[in-house]
Amino acid sequence: MLEHAERASRRAVNLVEKGEQGQVLAECLITHGTILANLATSGAALSLMRAADICAHLGDKEQQREADRALGRAPRAAPGPHPGRSLSPLTAAAGDTLGG
Repeated sequence: MLEHAERASRRAVNLVEKGEQGQVLAECLITHGTILANLATSGAALSLMRAADICAHLGDKEQQREADRALGRAPRAAPGPHPGRSLSPLTAAAGDTLGG
């Protein structure tokens, strides 16, 4: 069941990445990362960090906290916010596309 949810959420992320809806992309990444965490998959942290980076770029503190909380529960992830993180090139490009 979770495998099906993971595939569906990954497809949603792929679709939204092509658009200009940063908050929707962040929400999809949080959902995808949470599902990966429930599957105990190492990719969870990457999805959740991307979501937190996008939220920070957009100034969406509430959704950023949600991503950071989920990141704290992800496998091999340090708990709490990660203020020292820098934006990945893909995340930075998404922010530029979104007019951030």
